[in-house]
Amino acid sequence: MTSLDVSHFNTEKVKKMSYMISGMRSLTSLNLNFNSKNVEMMYNMFSNLDSMKNLTVKLDTHNVISMDYMFAFSKSLKSLNLSSFDTRNVKEMNHMFLQCESLEDLDVSSFNTTNVQNFDSMFKNCLSIKVLDLSSFDTTNALSYSNMLNNCENLHRLDISNFHFKLAKLTLNLNIQNPLVIIINKDIEKYIKRQAKDDWMVIVK
Repeated sequence: MTSLDVSHFNTEKVKKMSYMISGMRSLTSLNLNFNSKNVEMMYNMFSNLDSMKNLTVKLDTHNVISMDYMFAFSKSLKSLNLSSFDTRNVKEMNHMFLQCESLEDLDVSSFNTTNVQNFDSMFKNCLSIKVLDLSSFDTTNALSYSNMLNNCENLHRLDISNFHFKLAKLTLNLNIQNPLVIIINKDIEKYIKRQAKDDWMVIVK
């Protein structure tokens, strides 16, 4: 199956959509125009979509708590539009884009991360992303960032200027080997500079 239209689904009372589309490896086209206002769980919803290259997700996500592994292992995905996402209640974003190795265009500037506790491996192995602006991320309640940005080997510009390690252990291991412009704040300056390579430009706001 290469095309799927579930716009006729009556999903008004559904609370869990985890794994709903996961593993549909031949899918290249998807129409998701349905009611998701009561959904709380979307983990693994779009994971392992091997053939999907471009995806726009317009769903009501204001009650969603879990988005972990939501797009993980969708290795052909190049462009992902999440501009309509309301993430105010999300607590889990760990592994959300794990192994999306072809993903080039990702705008998460609209994400509200005030309640997110777990960012582990969120962008790990996103091999094609060159610019990542996380300046809007509120990490006040974050408990862990382990491997959040590991192996983003083509990342050239990263803005984490609003990051704070108030509750989290110091687990933001960048492990980025290429030249990088990284924008940070004074609170995390010492920790980031200990990881900085000789060809990085560290800008402190």
